Amino acid sequence: MEATQAFSLRHRDLIFIFIGIILIGFICFYEWDGEVTGCTVIHNAVLSDDRISQANLDEFQVMSRILESDSDLSSLIPLLSLKFNNGTQSDDKKQCKPKTKIVSIKIHKTGSTTLSAVVLRYAYRNRLRVAISSSDSKSGILRDQHDRLPLKANEVWATHGRYRPEILRQFTTEETFFVTTVREPFERFKSHFNFFHMGNVLRQNGDSTLRDYFTKPMYSKSRDLMSNYMLKYLGFPNNKTLLSDSNYVSDYIRKLDAEFHLLIPLEYFDQGLILTRRMLCWDISDIIYLKLRPQTSDTYSSLLQDNDPLVTQLFQEANSADYMLYNHFKSKFENIMNDQDGDFYDELSYFKNLLFQVGQYCQYNKNDTSLRVAPSKWSPAFTLNRLHCKYMEIYTTHFKVLFKMEYYKRVFAKYFESLLS
Repeated sequence: MEATQAFSLRHRDLIFIFIGIILIGFICFYEWDGEVTGCTVIHNAVLSDDRISQANLDEFQVMSRILESDSDLSSLIPLLSLKFNNGTQSDDKKQCKPKTKIVSIKIHKTGSTTLSAVVLRYAYRNRLRVAISSSDSKSGILRDQHDRLPLKANEVWATHGRYRPEILRQFTTEETFFVTTVREPFERFKSHFNFFHMGNVLRQNGDSTLRDYFTKPMYSKSRDLMSNYMLKYLGFPNNKTLLSDSNYVSDYIRKLDAEFHLLIPLEYFDQGLILTRRMLCWDISDIIYLKLRPQTSDTYSSLLQDNDPLVTQLFQEANSADYMLYNHFKSKFENIMNDQDGDFYDELSYFKNLLFQVGQYCQYNKNDTSLRVAPSKWSPAFTLNRLHCKYMEIYTTHFKVLFKMEYYKRVFAKYFESLLS
């Protein structure tokens, strides 16, 4: 019997050691769109009790560290489940129940990164289950063999991935809110061109202007990949014949119109957030974000000033489907705006002023003082501190790591619990 007990203890010890190895190994590897890019040691920096209380965190939450820097992956900040210290809201001002099933599609350089970050912050604070795209899974969604919960248990999709209804239908319901952003196609192209340093390729070939890019045969493959980018990212086939068929494109845009609750033109981003907040029954504090610094490189400035009429003509001809998409949803959004009452525009003015105050606080306040936001017609009172500023600097890539950690912690906890029972 003693031998049996000894074996049982050794067996249990081995299991716990294995759990530790799994978790350490998982935290150590950082995945960027399916590629392992490095390993970072997690340091358990300790916060004072006062600061823990200020941040509304408990000891276990403080021990979590997430990556802050996109460049060297070395700077870590103490955030896991940071919540605003919201006050109570009267029943007459909270007549609806917050919706938690959301799909936010990310389209490069349309403002969707900011939108997805807003959605993911809400999901993380409220412990929602986020579906993560995975090329290694038959379902297209990250799923471990030991996970016993159905895919329908997922509530949110806001990480990288093209719009693929066949994947999303595995967990969405009629209640799921679909949202994304669009942008004037040429402005989106210029931002994309600059962000991915495509000008470096031009310079390496002795070229320097967008006219070179749009007229020289050597760039034809790149032009094809970049053409009608938004529509293709929203699931349209990468087929030149279909893209040039205006009737087929119109039918597909009508299909998107029926499937999405809201497509927000970038120039109306704040208006779109207010609409999203109202449609989802969220609080103002749920949609606050930090405005990113505008791109100010010499390359980008020259791109903005490049008004070559030939370039404009060539771009519009090659991206006619994207212009149909953008013009349709911009017109629809403007019609929605025209139908809003004075209360909407009062809230919009309040929200823009609040974003300015939060931006000033996060940029210039370097001490431990908090920003107290008084109650308004649209939201209860809440308080922000420096940790909230850090929290709002976290974007999709880092959230993807956090949600993977949460996913595997839950899966392996259940699995090993069954082994020990």
